[in-house]
Amino acid sequence: MVLLPQRTMKTDFSTDMEFLKDERKALRTTAERLVDEAEALLKPCAPNGEELEVIIERLQLTHRQLNDVDAAIEPLIFEQEADTQFATITLYGDEIVTSLSKLKSAVKSSRDETKVDSTNPNEDGTRMTGMTVKIKLPELGLTKLDGEKKKLAAIFRPIQNSDR
Repeated sequence: MVLLPQRTMKTDFSTDMEFLKDERKALRTTAERLVDEAEALLKPCAPNGEELEVIIERLQLTHRQLNDVDAAIEPLIFEQEADTQFATITLYGDEIVTSLSKLKSAVKSSRDETKVDSTNPNEDGTRMTGMTVKIKLPELGLTKLDGEKKKLAAIFRPIQNSDR
Protein backbone atom coordinates (compact mmCIF):
# COMPACT_ATOMS: atom_id res chain seq x y z
CA MET A 1 0.00 0.00 0.00
CA VAL A 2 1.52 3.30 -1.12
CA LEU A 3 0.82 6.28 1.05
CA LEU A 4 0.67 9.51 -0.89
CA PRO A 5 0.47 12.89 0.82
CA GLN A 6 -2.90 14.62 0.91
CA ARG A 7 -3.52 16.24 -2.45
CA THR A 8 -4.87 19.67 -2.91
CA MET A 9 -6.61 20.98 -5.98
CA LYS A 10 -3.21 21.81 -7.45
CA THR A 11 -1.29 18.55 -7.63
CA ASP A 12 2.43 18.97 -7.64
CA PHE A 13 3.98 16.19 -9.73
CA SER A 14 7.48 16.65 -8.33
CA THR A 15 6.23 16.47 -4.73
CA ASP A 16 4.48 13.14 -5.36
CA MET A 17 7.54 11.79 -7.16
CA GLU A 18 9.89 12.91 -4.38
CA PHE A 19 7.64 11.36 -1.74
CA LEU A 20 7.57 8.05 -3.61
CA LYS A 21 11.34 8.12 -4.12
CA ASP A 22 11.89 8.78 -0.40
CA GLU A 23 9.60 5.90 0.50
CA ARG A 24 11.39 3.63 -1.97
CA LYS A 25 14.77 4.66 -0.58
CA ALA A 26 13.63 3.82 2.97
CA LEU A 27 12.25 0.45 1.85
CA ARG A 28 15.45 -0.38 -0.04
CA THR A 29 17.50 0.46 3.04
CA THR A 30 15.24 -1.81 5.10
CA ALA A 31 15.56 -4.57 2.50
CA GLU A 32 19.37 -4.31 2.52
CA ARG A 33 19.42 -4.47 6.33
CA LEU A 34 17.10 -7.49 6.36
CA VAL A 35 19.18 -9.30 3.74
CA ASP A 36 22.29 -8.67 5.86
CA GLU A 37 20.46 -10.00 8.95
CA ALA A 38 19.38 -13.06 6.99
CA GLU A 39 22.95 -13.77 5.89
CA ALA A 40 24.15 -13.39 9.48
CA LEU A 41 21.49 -15.85 10.68
CA LEU A 42 22.45 -18.39 8.03
CA LYS A 43 26.14 -18.45 9.01
CA PRO A 44 25.83 -20.49 12.25
CA CYS A 45 25.79 -24.28 11.99
CA ALA A 46 22.25 -24.62 13.38
CA PRO A 47 20.27 -21.41 12.88
CA ASN A 48 17.22 -20.80 15.05
CA GLY A 49 14.11 -21.76 13.06
CA GLU A 50 11.94 -19.19 14.81
CA GLU A 51 14.31 -16.32 14.01
CA LEU A 52 14.47 -17.47 10.40
CA GLU A 53 10.67 -17.47 10.09
CA VAL A 54 10.48 -13.95 11.55
CA ILE A 55 13.03 -12.59 9.10
CA ILE A 56 11.18 -14.33 6.24
CA GLU A 57 7.95 -12.54 7.18
CA ARG A 58 9.72 -9.19 7.47
CA LEU A 59 11.46 -9.64 4.11
CA GLN A 60 8.22 -10.66 2.39
CA LEU A 61 6.42 -7.60 3.77
CA THR A 62 9.24 -5.29 2.68
CA HIS A 63 9.29 -6.93 -0.76
CA ARG A 64 5.53 -6.38 -1.22
CA GLN A 65 5.79 -2.74 -0.08
CA LEU A 66 8.76 -2.13 -2.37
CA ASN A 67 6.87 -3.65 -5.30
CA ASP A 68 3.89 -1.37 -4.57
CA VAL A 69 6.08 1.75 -4.49
CA ASP A 70 7.91 0.70 -7.65
CA ALA A 71 4.56 0.16 -9.38
CA ALA A 72 3.45 3.65 -8.34
CA ILE A 73 6.70 5.22 -9.54
CA GLU A 74 6.84 3.33 -12.84
CA PRO A 75 4.37 5.55 -14.76
CA LEU A 76 6.17 8.66 -13.48
CA ILE A 77 9.66 7.65 -14.67
CA PHE A 78 11.14 9.53 -17.60
CA GLU A 79 12.26 7.46 -20.59
CA GLN A 80 15.93 8.39 -20.29
CA GLU A 81 16.18 6.99 -16.76
CA ALA A 82 13.86 4.00 -17.28
CA ASP A 83 16.64 1.48 -18.01
CA THR A 84 18.64 2.27 -14.89
CA GLN A 85 15.49 2.37 -12.74
CA PHE A 86 14.28 -1.02 -13.97
CA ALA A 87 17.74 -2.54 -13.56
CA THR A 88 17.86 -1.31 -9.97
CA ILE A 89 14.33 -2.58 -9.29
CA THR A 90 15.28 -5.99 -10.68
CA LEU A 91 18.52 -6.07 -8.68
CA TYR A 92 16.74 -5.39 -5.37
CA GLY A 93 13.97 -7.86 -6.16
CA ASP A 94 16.46 -10.57 -7.07
CA GLU A 95 18.48 -10.01 -3.90
CA ILE A 96 15.36 -10.25 -1.72
CA VAL A 97 14.02 -13.35 -3.48
CA THR A 98 17.42 -15.06 -3.23
CA SER A 99 17.59 -14.38 0.50
CA LEU A 100 14.01 -15.60 0.97
CA SER A 101 14.84 -18.81 -0.85
CA LYS A 102 17.93 -19.46 1.28
CA LEU A 103 15.97 -18.74 4.46
CA LYS A 104 13.10 -21.05 3.50
CA SER A 105 15.57 -23.80 2.67
CA ALA A 106 17.26 -23.36 6.06
CA VAL A 107 13.88 -23.49 7.83
CA LYS A 108 12.97 -26.67 5.94
CA SER A 109 16.25 -28.38 6.79
CA SER A 110 15.88 -27.23 10.40
CA ARG A 111 12.44 -28.86 10.55
CA ASP A 112 13.76 -32.03 8.93
CA GLU A 113 16.50 -32.29 11.57
CA THR A 114 14.00 -31.98 14.41
CA LYS A 115 11.78 -34.69 12.90
CA VAL A 116 14.59 -37.22 13.30
CA ASP A 117 14.17 -37.74 17.03
CA SER A 118 15.66 -40.69 18.85
CA THR A 119 15.70 -43.03 15.89
CA ASN A 120 19.06 -44.46 14.94
CA PRO A 121 19.77 -46.13 11.63
CA ASN A 122 21.07 -49.69 11.69
CA GLU A 123 23.65 -51.03 9.27
CA ASP A 124 20.89 -52.25 6.97
CA GLY A 125 19.30 -48.78 6.78
CA THR A 126 16.25 -49.60 8.91
CA ARG A 127 15.46 -47.46 11.91
CA MET A 128 15.11 -48.74 15.43
CA THR A 129 13.73 -46.68 18.30
CA GLY A 130 14.40 -47.04 21.98
CA MET A 131 17.32 -48.47 23.88
CA THR A 132 19.20 -51.65 23.05
CA VAL A 133 19.98 -54.04 25.92
CA LYS A 134 22.16 -57.13 25.66
CA ILE A 135 20.84 -60.16 27.54
CA LYS A 136 22.84 -63.32 28.05
CA LEU A 137 20.57 -66.25 27.36
CA PRO A 138 21.35 -69.77 28.52
CA GLU A 139 22.75 -72.10 25.95
CA LEU A 140 20.17 -74.65 25.02
CA GLY A 141 20.68 -77.87 23.20
CA LEU A 142 18.53 -80.80 22.28
CA THR A 143 19.00 -83.81 24.47
CA LYS A 144 17.62 -87.21 23.69
CA LEU A 145 15.47 -88.53 26.47
CA ASP A 146 15.38 -92.20 27.11
CA GLY A 147 13.15 -91.96 30.17
CA GLU A 148 15.81 -91.41 32.85
CA LYS A 149 14.90 -88.76 35.43
CA LYS A 150 18.54 -87.61 35.82
CA LYS A 151 18.71 -86.45 32.20
CA LEU A 152 15.34 -84.70 32.52
CA ALA A 153 16.56 -82.83 35.62
CA ALA A 154 19.70 -81.77 33.74
CA ILE A 155 17.50 -80.09 31.13
CA PHE A 156 15.33 -78.14 33.59
CA ARG A 157 18.15 -76.99 35.93
CA PRO A 158 19.63 -74.35 33.49
CA ILE A 159 16.16 -73.07 32.67
CA GLN A 160 15.26 -72.63 36.36
CA ASN A 161 18.61 -70.88 37.04
CA SER A 162 18.08 -68.40 34.19
CA ASP A 163 14.99 -66.93 35.93
CA ARG A 164 17.09 -65.73 38.87
